Amino acid sequence: MALGLLRPDQPMPDEILVSQGWLRKSIDQWCQTGFASDPLFREARQNGVAAATRQESHQDLSLPVRQYQMMVMVPETLPDRWWWMLLARDTAPFTDLEKNLAGLILRQLQTSFNQVSEKGMCRFILGHDSRLIHADPAGQAWMLHRPGVFEELVDQMHRISSQRWPSLESESGHDFAIDVGGTPTWVCFYVTGASDHPSSRRWYIETRELGADELPLVGVLEDDRVAQAVGYIHDHFQEAPSLAQVAQAVHISPFHFHRLFSKLVKVSPKQYLQRKQLQAAKWMLRTTRLPIGMVAIRSGFSSHGHFTSTFHRVVGAIPSQYREED
Repeated sequence: MALGLLRPDQPMPDEILVSQGWLRKSIDQWCQTGFASDPLFREARQNGVAAATRQESHQDLSLPVRQYQMMVMVPETLPDRWWWMLLARDTAPFTDLEKNLAGLILRQLQTSFNQVSEKGMCRFILGHDSRLIHADPAGQAWMLHRPGVFEELVDQMHRISSQRWPSLESESGHDFAIDVGGTPTWVCFYVTGASDHPSSRRWYIETRELGADELPLVGVLEDDRVAQAVGYIHDHFQEAPSLAQVAQAVHISPFHFHRLFSKLVKVSPKQYLQRKQLQAAKWMLRTTRLPIGMVAIRSGFSSHGHFTSTFHRVVGAIPSQYREED
């Protein structure tokens, strides 16, 4: 199977979101030339669904051949964008019921991406060359009403991620807090791809507004080691790393690290870690029904009591009150 969100006039490998059973070479060939001569693709675009029996001798098909194939397509709100799913098997032709089910599944996937559960949250998918593949309706409205801010976000994301995570691995999620167009913003992202080819690499991004003074807003820093320490804290806050552990991770002595971090970030490493833990805890309290004790563990506190006392001292309410008032 393959699943994507593509432009029918010129699909690209990074627009194929999921691929199972297709070779990278086949995906690239289909995106370059095969789609133009693929009758299944044309019929699905016109009618929403198409099914066919393929033969091994079919010369125009660039994708690996299975005897029975089905393609479904659903239009998106962005100009000339389509959700697209291709299924193939060797056992039997696809039935009308399966065609209907495939269309329902594709629409459900489309809806699950476009309908976010959190107020003020936006989702984006970027291609390997930073072009916008898709934005949910809230993200589209955000870009429409604040011209240039999305480009600012993308520029900061690339510069910050390359400094904090110089060996960025696929399928690993990261986050940071920055000012975007005058708004404190929490940015979560991960990089992935349907194959290991650079052109299939893409970015999934989620943005949420932060409360006043919820997290220090830290962009690109003068010292790469401090920037990587900020990234380390965000990646490991659940483990409550010590000053020595963070300093060791970026190869600086604890004393020198504390002084340098405090100078560039404007708070101490311990204060930054605590604010990150509390920010994560407040997010979980707002968006989940996890027990308070579980929220404490997942945000890096050693016990329910320690979490409650710290939360009350800093936030001004105990966790259960914060959850009820939000």
